[in-house]
Amino acid sequence: FYVDYSNRDETSRLSIQTLFTQGSGTVYIQGDDFASATESCHMYMCSSNEDCDGLDRFYVSECCSAKYDRYYITLRNTGSVDSVTSVRFRIVETPISVPIEIFDHPGEGFQYTATSGPSVYSPTITGVEGDSYDYYILTIDDDDLDR
Repeated sequence: FYVDYSNRDETSRLSIQTLFTQGSGTVYIQGDDFASATESCHMYMCSSNEDCDGLDRFYVSECCSAKYDRYYITLRNTGSVDSVTSVRFRIVETPISVPIEIFDHPGEGFQYTATSGPSVYSPTITGVEGDSYDYYILTIDDDDLDR
């Protein structure tokens, strides 16, 4: 199957979590083309013995230079003949917060301190593997380099 990801906000991130619930298998994902086990035919591969719904999930970050309009997903049953492989997918688009601009020339006596804001997921959304990203802009000029 495929996931359309065209006309999305440039400041968002797509995440696909795969939870293997029965059997053994491998999931392959490829942008704008069919996904398969051939090395050149997938940009992501995760097997049932990996953490495909957690740390090893697939995601497209906002810094990826080539976001695809469509992501093809193929599930391969690697079990014995007539075995069953079952999975659940969680497909999430996460908005990325606006960068915070740090004041010029912070230093030892004039430090900048920040804390992360609340989760972008409401309390009713559970099971999404989260990343806590805050973005900052700090201008560094010659005065900073001379210190």
